Amino acid sequence: MEEEPRPRRRGKKFPVYMEEISNLSMGEVLSPGQQRYHEGLLLGRYTEGDVIAMFKDTGIVSRLRTKGYDKLLFSIGRDDQFTSRLFVNFDRDSKDTRLIELVIKEASFRPREVFVKGFEWESLSMLKIEWLALQDIKGKFSEKRPRLPGQIYPGLGLLRNIQQVLYRIASSTGKDAIMDVPEYYHSAFIYSHLYSFYSPVDEGRLKAMIRDLGGHRLSDVSFAVSLGCLFNESIGSYEPWLPSEQIYPISSSVKAYVESKGYKKIQDNTARKMRYSIDWAMYRERSEKGDTDEI
Repeated sequence: MEEEPRPRRRGKKFPVYMEEISNLSMGEVLSPGQQRYHEGLLLGRYTEGDVIAMFKDTGIVSRLRTKGYDKLLFSIGRDDQFTSRLFVNFDRDSKDTRLIELVIKEASFRPREVFVKGFEWESLSMLKIEWLALQDIKGKFSEKRPRLPGQIYPGLGLLRNIQQVLYRIASSTGKDAIMDVPEYYHSAFIYSHLYSFYSPVDEGRLKAMIRDLGGHRLSDVSFAVSLGCLFNESIGSYEPWLPSEQIYPISSSVKAYVESKGYKKIQDNTARKMRYSIDWAMYRERSEKGDTDEI
């Protein structure tokens, strides 16, 4: 089943092609007493010791130590029964010493659309990344390491390590996939090395952007896209950044979906039809006005 690209309107970090139907797929509702008991556990399962062990096994602790962050403080909190926060600070517990912020949620989703025949799911169990920040608070931006949209500090270079932690959690809790909705172009680009968009149309669109814009600095492209300077030459109009769900498959059925001939056909056909460029004159004008400082 092939689908033509079409405009969409939506808010940031909200599911687009998947309709959230329940948070209760992971078990029964906890009583107030049970909720209090689980408050100090990540997703109600993992103790601080468990988390530290995963961070050591995946090389995160050693990588942080090589950067001079030897005194690490871990903090686990619960936003609700299904959403957990994990903060890692250096030396003291303060916002300006925060190295890692991770907010994850367990949820069940029902796809709003079927793109490939034979892959119709009533629901999928997801580990959803609500928020992730990896901050080198001692680092400095430079010409070789420019700021990306949304950044206050340079990154830590630990995304693949964190992905290993997320995979352990998702696979051990029986999830079909890990999901994120990339707020910025550079996030989708970076995640695309491991993740695929649930929508093969969006996957093809991203492939076309990477192909056509790859000759420019990622930071410039991402800021330009965020500022509305992305031009879709195929339809002759500017195109806003349209994020949707990127997924890292875990279950065999979701893996088969993103590797299927039907998915690849829609992705390739979309990429072949799309042509993108950046209006650099518009970008320079908006940069000189200081618009990039607001992103």
